This record gives sequence, structure tokens and C-alpha cells, in this order.
Amino acid sequence: MTEKQKLQTQRLRASHHIHVRLQDQGISEDSDEFATILEKLPLLIPFGTNQFDSLTAVIDWDHHLPTKYVSARVLASYTEHETRLLTTQIRARSQTIERDNLFPEFDVPDFEDLPASERYHFIFNRESLEILDTRFESAWRKKVQNEDLNDALNILAEHQPFQRANAQRRSENLGGPILMGWSPPLMSDSEAWTLEFWLVTQFDGQHGTALVCMVNIKDEVVVKTYMTEVSIR
Repeated sequence: MTEKQKLQTQRLRASHHIHVRLQDQGISEDSDEFATILEKLPLLIPFGTNQFDSLTAVIDWDHHLPTKYVSARVLASYTEHETRLLTTQIRARSQTIERDNLFPEFDVPDFEDLPASERYHFIFNRESLEILDTRFESAWRKKVQNEDLNDALNILAEHQPFQRANAQRRSENLGGPILMGWSPPLMSDSEAWTLEFWLVTQFDGQHGTALVCMVNIKDEVVVKTYMTEVSIR
């Protein structure tokens, strides 16, 4: 673990909340599970020139008893105002959960959709405590300047895996590359924020596949590509 990761772990331990339904199952701030979850979280790098005013870990439950998966939400705020707003809303949500937590068989709310500049959601296997899935959300994610977008599309057009996937598509109705927005370094296994695009390669009206491309416009390179499933829910 690097010094930056150690510092992040310390900040998250100093600012955290554990869902009562997980506390009832033995996950507390003093448990080995909690310590392992914090240590396994990847390093978060703020977007652009921003700095994190606060980092808050919310260890959330999966609405199953016993719990099969542990949700670790990391909420990153850029400003003191955002930090205060987040603290207020966590307190309000906690009060709602405590009020509704009457019987084990009754479902209660979780900590989804809390305000933050950057929101990360890590899904852990309860038994192995390995990360199974990672998600990123931000209200500004799709706010991309035209110059950056055009640069990314030019880089993408020269990328051979993208060219092959585009040429092999059997329908002209699948459209061009879809901008998903900015993605943090941990999503592309790189050191830089990238622009994420999806190229739908096949679709039957309900389900299909897409090629995901992560474009680093600073270094003018596609740093990661992989296939994913797409569906209309």
C-alpha cells in the first residue's frame, strides 16, 4: 500500500458510516471486515485541478439477510458546502433507516443517491471480500468541452480495435460511438482521467453488445478497450 493509499484509508476511517443491518451482522468500525474493505479500495484521484475537501465511506447493505454482497460507497466532496450538505443528508437518511428498522423481515432504505462531487460504488463479495464490480457517478460527468470531445473522437477513429469493431457491424442503424462521459483512472487502470465511449456492435431491440473504449486525450491514446453487454430495462 502506497503512502497516498494509507492516507486515503485514514481519511475514510475518520469519516464513515455503516448501515445498521450490517452492524447487526458483525460489521463494525472495529471489525476485520471493515478494515479489509477500506484497505482494498483503490486510490481515488480527483478530476482535473480539484481537491477533495472530504472523503466519506458508507458501508451499505444489499437488502438481503444474511448479506451476500457488501456495498462500499465512497463519496468525495470538493467543497466545504458539499461536505456539510452530505453530512446533513447522511444524518437524515440514518434517522429514516433507524425509524424503519423494526423487524428483520422488513426492508429498509439504503444510502443510495447521496450528493457528492464524485460518487464511487464498490461491490464486495461478503465471503472473500474481493471487489466484484465498480461504478462511478457524477452530475458533471457528461459535461465535456467540444474541443476535448473532438480530440477524443479523432484518437478513437485511429484505434485499430475500434476500426475493426465498427467495420464488422452488420447494421447501419446502430449509430456512432456514444459518449458516456469522464471516467476516473481506476476505471481504466491508468493514471489519468479518460473519456469513455460505447460502440454498439449488435442489438436486437432489447439486448446486445458494445465495445467500450477509454480515451486519454492528454497522451492521445486509447488506454483500455473491452466488450460489455447492453440492454433496455
